[in-house]
Amino acid sequence: MPALPSDNVITGLAQRARRWAYLVLIFCVTLLLLETLPFDLAFLLATGLLYQLGFIAKDFSLRTRLRSVQARLRAQLR
Repeated sequence: MPALPSDNVITGLAQRARRWAYLVLIFCVTLLLLETLPFDLAFLLATGLLYQLGFIAKDFSLRTRLRSVQARLRAQLR
């Protein structure tokens, strides 16, 4: 009987899927803006969305690092 994945693996996959969903959503909205609005306005809005995308990606990586540090500290305290 195959072993079931641990909760950490499932949580990691869910986080990765959520991150990709955000990336695809922002990419689609950016394309929609570039198609429907005048170029200068669409360019400003798309630049703002991509700037926010950087913060979203950074936030995910910081959360992951904080969780790994917390896990190491908990292991050391045991």
